[in-house]
Amino acid sequence: MLVLSPAARTACQPLPVPRLTPSRAFAPQTRPLVLLVDGSPGRLAVLRAALEAGGCDVLPAASGHEALARLAFARPDLLLLESSLPGTLAADDLCRRVRCEDHWQHLPVVCLGADPCPAARLRLFEAGASEVLPRPLPLAELLAPVRAHARRGARW
Repeated sequence: MLVLSPAARTACQPLPVPRLTPSRAFAPQTRPLVLLVDGSPGRLAVLRAALEAGGCDVLPAASGHEALARLAFARPDLLLLESSLPGTLAADDLCRRVRCEDHWQHLPVVCLGADPCPAARLRLFEAGASEVLPRPLPLAELLAPVRAHARRGARW
């Protein structure tokens, strides 16, 4: 029989499942909630303002680790992230982590990237990205896929 230490048992525990609140679960007329992940404070502020002006509620995160922490307590309709995240949890790693968790695997993930290289885009798609958008991008071209994926995400 395998006996695990208390620390090992804690490490093997699944992440907590976010709870739906009635306002998020039964009110389809609410604004979509977008978890926005970008390591650049300036770009984060600009994207947040654009999304809020376009009819979305935004939950900002400055890193992949912060995004995972926010996912434990919120149930966004969409994860929008910069493809070149700083730190130890890159965008493709974050996508893989999201896709590995049963309660997040249907969350739409849209990546924004300045790298036009097909290999970089392919890496993100293989990691589980729903869509990879080039940057810079006109606001209307950003909001259309965000709204479409958020509508799909509202049902996850």
